[in-house]
Amino acid sequence: MRAKRVIPDFFLPFAWDPGGNFFGLDLRDESVAYYATDVFNPKLSDAENYNSAQRRVAKSFEHFLEILEPNPDESW
Repeated sequence: MRAKRVIPDFFLPFAWDPGGNFFGLDLRDESVAYYATDVFNPKLSDAENYNSAQRRVAKSFEHFLEILEPNPDESW
């Protein structure tokens, strides 16, 4: 994904959702982000695409673990 410039070098994925999007560590500040892989816009720069694809979900990995909730669908 890095070689194809889908995710930036500063993003370390550790999980993904069924749609192929990632949860990962932003190595710049150690926050956890959700990273959508299907929002690439060829008219934008890589930096602008990376910014629009990433949503911060927790201030740290520890915080991410603290705010996790059980899956209400017990069939998983």
